[in-house]
Amino acid sequence: PLEEGAGAAAVAAAEDDSIENFGVGKAVGACLIFFTAAVFAVSFVLSNVFDYKDHEYVHWFSAFWRTGTVIWGGGQVVLPLLENEVVETGYVERTVFFAGL
Repeated sequence: PLEEGAGAAAVAAAEDDSIENFGVGKAVGACLIFFTAAVFAVSFVLSNVFDYKDHEYVHWFSAFWRTGTVIWGGGQVVLPLLENEVVETGYVERTVFFAGL
């Protein structure tokens, strides 16, 4: 059983504004979200516009940025997406990719 005042302490903590921002304000958080979305979109567009042979770094950055941006989880989640990004597109051979595991 909970102590008598435990419920009141939980309500007070939930109403405390300092818990909501994790050290940055709403404006900084909005800027970070915008920056992440903008880099995601720009890297996607540039990787489709530029040829791989002339701009390899753009394609590699785009592949890893997309993977890092959309994945929340461990290796069992990241590896299939990375395989799709680098093996299926021909950047890395399948045997080399699996040798790196």
